[in-house]
Amino acid sequence: MAYDGNINPIPDESRWPEFESQTIEPPVQKTKAGRPKKKRTRAADEQCVPNATFSKRCSLCGVLGHNRTTWLLHIWGPLVHQISIVQIDGGD
Repeated sequence: MAYDGNINPIPDESRWPEFESQTIEPPVQKTKAGRPKKKRTRAADEQCVPNATFSKRCSLCGVLGHNRTTWLLHIWGPLVHQISIVQIDGGD
């Protein structure tokens, strides 16, 4: 039942019937938002650029490991945290 009937082979392209219609074009590709990706592939002898690691540098003292926001914590340490708690509680 599943294979009942014959399937005729498709004739070669020269025997296809002629159709007079508009040619079908692919849809227009829209450029997507954002930075375009690099199309260049690196050569075999070209080394890969390692990912740059981000390190914080303080704009006040120039030391690595902290920034301007956490500068006071870096200098005074836990003492700053205790002072801020006393100020919030009202000094009691």
